[in-house]
Amino acid sequence: MRILIVDDDSGTRHALQATLLSCGYQTSTTGFGRQALILLADAEDAGRPYDLVLTDLRMPGMSGIELIRAIREMFPAVPCILMTAYSEEYLARHREFGRFKLLAFLEKPFSTERLLSVIRRQDTVGKKLQRV
Repeated sequence: MRILIVDDDSGTRHALQATLLSCGYQTSTTGFGRQALILLADAEDAGRPYDLVLTDLRMPGMSGIELIRAIREMFPAVPCILMTAYSEEYLARHREFGRFKLLAFLEKPFSTERLLSVIRRQDTVGKKLQRV
């Protein structure tokens, strides 16, 4: 499974990558939404598309919401997991989130076990909306 990690915090990005690599997943990382779109397009063109995007909500330039909106337009089959320090109640007030068909919403801080559980379910069961 190929996973693209998008987070402007380099410490978070590297920690997630190390965790996922140790579990046998192939990963790429970037701190920028626009770069993520380029990586997704390049991977698609090379015949090695990403199986999952794990993105933070708040990032400079292109936010996680803007990124997911673009992914839905360009790569509608790619599942996305949204990570944020905002509560699910906050997100529920913004109807736009419901349209994104997120695989999961992870409220920071989240455990490695929660993240891996969502990814493993995606890997074995397929695309399904889950609240973690």
